[in-house]
Amino acid sequence: MPGFSSNTWYQFSEYSEIICQVHDLFPKLNVIMILKDSFDRVMNDVNFFQELGDLTDERRKRFRIHISMQILSLTVELTEDLAAICDAYRNSVKKGNKRVPEYLRNFRNPDQFYRKASTDIRFAAESVGYDPIKDVQNALKVQNIFRQIRDFREKYRFWYNSYKHGQRTIPMAISLDHDIHWGLYVIPKEFVETDDKVFTGGTESLLISTEEVDKYTRIANGVVQLWIDVRKIQFPKVFGHPFS
Repeated sequence: MPGFSSNTWYQFSEYSEIICQVHDLFPKLNVIMILKDSFDRVMNDVNFFQELGDLTDERRKRFRIHISMQILSLTVELTEDLAAICDAYRNSVKKGNKRVPEYLRNFRNPDQFYRKASTDIRFAAESVGYDPIKDVQNALKVQNIFRQIRDFREKYRFWYNSYKHGQRTIPMAISLDHDIHWGLYVIPKEFVETDDKVFTGGTESLLISTEEVDKYTRIANGVVQLWIDVRKIQFPKVFGHPFS
């Protein structure tokens, strides 16, 4: 199992190779799958949460919303991980060096990465390790995946930031078109008030995250599969031998 010895000097190429060997997105995906199992069981499995005490139906529904948002949050993080490793390998290959950890450390803007990969076929191809001319069909396929990830991030960026940072979101039951939905309500950035009354906001203030968990897990699995492909193609280009 690759790893480091403490207080030890390494050749940078060896250091870089070890980092690339242990840089692994599977553990985060495994957490998502464990959460998905809990999400599926929380409402009906009476024995599953005995250690948490007697959860009322309302508390189970709130708990389920939190699980769905944790799955969403981890999926967003996976898209950031993928962008960082794609960009790091691309830089190392283009510059002919083995400084992948440096590029990983310095990566800052996943949204910029996905916007460029969605519109620039050469950039998209090089980010995975394809030749944009010789491997044009594969390049087009991977660019389509990058576009899907870009759209996913744009759709959920507001909710991810609101849920992860601050106290703006609250799991609750809300009447929507005369039906009761359990979802995540976000406190508006600006209140609309008149005569000491405040407007709750419309559908833009509510995310029914529990109905979209399958979409989150599908994106997460696709991200990890693309990361496997990137590592298989780019690792030998940087280090001169297949990943093992």
